[in-house]
Amino acid sequence: DERPRRLRLWLAAAAFLANSYVERGELIKAYQQDEDLVRRRPDSFQAHFSRSYVLRYAGLLKESANECEISLSLAPNDVPRSCAIVFSLQGDYERAMQFIRLGPVSDFAGAMSIAMLLRQGKQEEALKIKLPHIPQWGSYDMLPTCARHKASPEIATLAANVRISDDPEANY
Repeated sequence: DERPRRLRLWLAAAAFLANSYVERGELIKAYQQDEDLVRRRPDSFQAHFSRSYVLRYAGLLKESANECEISLSLAPNDVPRSCAIVFSLQGDYERAMQFIRLGPVSDFAGAMSIAMLLRQGKQEEALKIKLPHIPQWGSYDMLPTCARHKASPEIATLAANVRISDDPEANY
């Protein structure tokens, strides 16, 4: 039967459309797209994750976290680990790490772990994690230097090499 495959493709396309609205700063369109998606497919983890993404960019962290939890309850093995960002921004580092651990070790997982440990004042623990290589996250190259309290000129040199990204979250 071709229907499940078509449904997965449709869900992916609808979520992608909402996310592209987010990336262009069109949050109202993104929210409307996701509201329609969740209304039509309330049983879809993708629909709830997509709405979480939109709500996160809108600064509605509590609502975004709730959508991540719904998404997780619908598909425990498929939820994107970027839900960790929501919980990290709320200061719930334990819950954020639970989302990070849902998948394999990756540069994203390392970057999130470093950032959360530094926010908690755990510099030594953060410095033990392999520095991620995520080209659009050039500012992560600065983390070990800042955590080691290096001289301002060294930090300024690294900062000068950071390029502005189209992704506002990466810039943050």
